[in-house]
Amino acid sequence: MPRVLCIDEFKGNSGQYKYQVALLDGETHKIVDILECRHKHFLCSYFKKFPKEQLDNVKYLVTDLWEPYKDIGITYFRKAKIVADHFHWARYACNALDKIRIEVQSNLPKTERKYFKHSRYLLLSRRCKIKENRYDELENMLINYSENLRITYKEKELLLDILHSEDSSETKINLFNEWVKRNLESHIPELQSCAQTYQHWAIEIKNSLE
Repeated sequence: MPRVLCIDEFKGNSGQYKYQVALLDGETHKIVDILECRHKHFLCSYFKKFPKEQLDNVKYLVTDLWEPYKDIGITYFRKAKIVADHFHWARYACNALDKIRIEVQSNLPKTERKYFKHSRYLLLSRRCKIKENRYDELENMLINYSENLRITYKEKELLLDILHSEDSSETKINLFNEWVKRNLESHIPELQSCAQTYQHWAIEIKNSLE
């Protein structure tokens, strides 16, 4: 077992199981093993085979926000910090925005609907990655279509700014806590649901911000 163990599923073709599991060394990026199934009982049987000394060698378990992986970490990797992978937890805010985009799009006339469908890239990309000649197009969408869309876009950007900030981990964690608190009280269901997920995984997300 490596010092940094990353665990994630992927959609494969291993017989009867839809998802397989990849175990990787987070420092060398080499594959440790491929498991045919992500079911919790299967994972338990697999990790039971390792002696305690090997399991205790893992100091960081990096995972997405899937509860069975968290349970496995608590049960078998008692010396490890469980770390929520940046990509997987940040995309919850992006998904909240995309749900609102789809809702707005579905209520538009057919001619505008096609245009709005192609707006997905603009809305989900970080603002700093968008070419300046498209700023007006983005602002037009945010101002003229939906107040919920505008607010959720702003919150998505604030969250990604926290994640990519060069500030200290203490500052980032404080900003993250403020983000969660603010959006737990949001009138927008998608933001509220996202904040509830972040609250549930707060320890693992804070570990990732460190």
